[in-house]
Amino acid sequence: AAPQGADTFAADSRATKVEVAFAADAALSGLPAIQWLCGTLLPMRDEWPSGLRNDQSFVVTLAAGGLAIAPNSVPLPDGALYAGSIEYAPGKRVLCTCAPDGTEDWFVPKDVRPPRSWLALLQLLRALECDRFRTVDLGVAVGHLLGGTAVGDAGRDSIQIGASLCADVTWKAWWNSEYLRVRGRSDGGLLLPATLLVLARERGNGAPTPLPMRAFIARDGDREEAVRQMARGERSDDRVALLAMLHGNDELRLTAIDSLVRLGAAADLPRIVAAASPELPLTTVAAADAVEALWPRASEATRSKTRSALAASSTAALRNLDPNRIREPLRGPIPGITEHWRILVGLFLLATCLFGLWLRERARSLSY
Repeated sequence: AAPQGADTFAADSRATKVEVAFAADAALSGLPAIQWLCGTLLPMRDEWPSGLRNDQSFVVTLAAGGLAIAPNSVPLPDGALYAGSIEYAPGKRVLCTCAPDGTEDWFVPKDVRPPRSWLALLQLLRALECDRFRTVDLGVAVGHLLGGTAVGDAGRDSIQIGASLCADVTWKAWWNSEYLRVRGRSDGGLLLPATLLVLARERGNGAPTPLPMRAFIARDGDREEAVRQMARGERSDDRVALLAMLHGNDELRLTAIDSLVRLGAAADLPRIVAAASPELPLTTVAAADAVEALWPRASEATRSKTRSALAASSTAALRNLDPNRIREPLRGPIPGITEHWRILVGLFLLATCLFGLWLRERARSLSY
């Protein structure tokens, strides 16, 4: 993202060059993803120089020409596990440095714009939003972007392994007078998660839609918000995602049930009832309310399955629920409603006449 009015440059990902120098002890850092990258994955590649030990400082370059690995002779900043740059135009770079605990800082010039091929991914992750913390599960995100994978596909397997080792990624971006600052943390810093996401997007065959994607990967308040917003749509992907959310925590199941009720998903009543348990009080209340709201719309087959789910429920409140007592919605005019309105209109007219008579008598008395 760039501030309005800034002289922006839309970079081409083919011209992007990433260069990262790792400290000598990076393979023993204690960060699972960095240890795997520097101690296992990179030393096994053909690009690894003969005679270079993984306990030596080395530099990795990723560009249009491919991957290159070489010994590093440039001192790193004090205390840095690695330092790197992303060159998006000649002489223009994004700089980053990672601390031993996985906290990473990026310094992004104001005139930078993400490559066009990356922009959709950033929008999908809502990574363009500033001044708020975001947390996503990287392994789940990469899995959705990769889509189905064939057994023995070493390249995709490596992407998924690295993403799983990075675990949750948390970051925040904000503008200062000189740069867009990004600070975040994971078990692989920020640059490795970003690289894995780009590789997954380029090599994957998945085409996730925004709301289900956010519901699956977010590990902050954005997850519940995405589930709530799915109540507006009618896409089949949204309904599948909502049903998957019935296996989440208590608050997430509550939100998913509320969205399913708003969608009028009467056919999913048996699954909604099965999602409740004594350890999930919010889900239990939501499931009981869902039965009351959706029962009149349910087919006989769905009602039969729902009765079985209620009888098998581990929650006493649902086992004791008798859906046969739920009244069908009234159709046609409600008996007596016309008579009631006639009485009210008559009383109103009578009060108006009496008020007019009172005003006339009051005016006469004042004239005397």
